[in-house]
Amino acid sequence: MTFRAGGQDRVLLNASGNLGVGTLSPSERLHVAGNLRVDGSIKLPSTLRWLSVAPCAFQPTTSGSGYQMDQTWIWSPAGSTISLAAPVEFPDRASTSEVKGRFYDAAVSGGVTLWVHRTDFENALVTTLVLFDTASFSGGATTLTLPVNPPSIVHNSSDSDQLTAPLFGSNAQLGGVRVRYEVSSPLP
Repeated sequence: MTFRAGGQDRVLLNASGNLGVGTLSPSERLHVAGNLRVDGSIKLPSTLRWLSVAPCAFQPTTSGSGYQMDQTWIWSPAGSTISLAAPVEFPDRASTSEVKGRFYDAAVSGGVTLWVHRTDFENALVTTLVLFDTASFSGGATTLTLPVNPPSIVHNSSDSDQLTAPLFGSNAQLGGVRVRYEVSSPLP
């Protein structure tokens, strides 16, 4: 089906259901050849993604913090608490929604609070962006899912963010973290 104006075909709806404006061979549902003006908003679907942070990306945040690491886990010596941080980069307009972490404590119990914070160029804390709920774990390896509390803010790719994980327990271990985030795509 075509629409004509000025003696020429201007709009075409082909058998595949693709609509062409200014083109007679549309390759998408809506294919505009030329400029497009929208006097409202265009909503695009968001995309859920995961950011994985391996144990080797974490480093102690205070000097003198002893820690041990192998290919799977990072941990503090028995009887001590360790605070770890890893640099993370989110794309523009990323909004974090939950974190999954792999934790282990061979002793009685351990605990962790995770948060993402923004730092300046000298790694000084500027602001806490996202606080994930605190969780406890005990008696072996476990995967914890921690929702965002409160709902997250939007990140920018130019920000310098860190994922911080203080581990509490007699022999608490961190085996990696995955942060779920959503990217919305507004058009200018």
